[in-house]
Amino acid sequence: MNRMSDRFWGMYLALVAGLAGLLLLPGLCPRSYAAERIEDETLHFTLRLPDGFEKYPALVGETPDTVHAFIRGNPNDEAPDIVLLIERMRGTLGRNRLDPHDMPAGFKGRLMTANWHPFELDCVEVREELEGMMFVTYNVQVPLKEEAIQLKLAGRMERKAELQSLLAEILNGLEGDSNWIPSLFESSFGLSKWYRAVKLTIGIVIVAGGSGVLWLASKKRRILATSIVIFAIGWLPDGMRLVEARLLSGSLKMLGVAGIVIHFLRKRPRPVQAERAVDEPFPGPG
Repeated sequence: MNRMSDRFWGMYLALVAGLAGLLLLPGLCPRSYAAERIEDETLHFTLRLPDGFEKYPALVGETPDTVHAFIRGNPNDEAPDIVLLIERMRGTLGRNRLDPHDMPAGFKGRLMTANWHPFELDCVEVREELEGMMFVTYNVQVPLKEEAIQLKLAGRMERKAELQSLLAEILNGLEGDSNWIPSLFESSFGLSKWYRAVKLTIGIVIVAGGSGVLWLASKKRRILATSIVIFAIGWLPDGMRLVEARLLSGSLKMLGVAGIVIHFLRKRPRPVQAERAVDEPFPGPG
């Protein structure tokens, strides 16, 4: 009996010790930096930073447009490992892509692309030497709805691969509404003049071709109900934030309106039967 009692208490103490170890282990381990979440109510965006970044207010006042500054590494070093700046651009961005020919003379960087949710953004890589050390900076302009921002991520050249990985992680953690409407083709083709011509052609075919069909159909039957249904269907994709959905929605609405107009233009008057006068005598025989 005593052996069973000793065995029970031994298992109980082992369980308690295990639970205590689980509770105390995080406090005994070296502290790691937790990912920080930034919420900017002025520019209307939130940002989930990668682990290890800390706020560095000293860099915020260097330029009037710098609204947030973070470093990763020892802030007491003359050149911290990685620096992240967020600048306001005091305006919105259009969909035109950067052209290497438009860069200033003597530009030694290169143009790249970076993905921010459904959009493909321009990214400028700039290399420069500072006090005998080579640094690389990645500049990305993000098209937020109210006001665009620019991300600047800089670090030593030997950490280039890490910087590119961090940039992708930062963009993935950046949330905010955009003034751009996404497309099924968020690439150079989706922004090309050829694709714009294709979208215009599709819209013309839907409206003009459909109107022709409704015009021919109006000769044999009334098309008012059909036109109203087409107009109502046009509202279905209207809530979808997609360029192609907006194109289809607008084209169907225009086609529905065109069909209603055609109905009233081709409306045929009802045949009127001649009425016999009441006082007209009925013709008799002979």
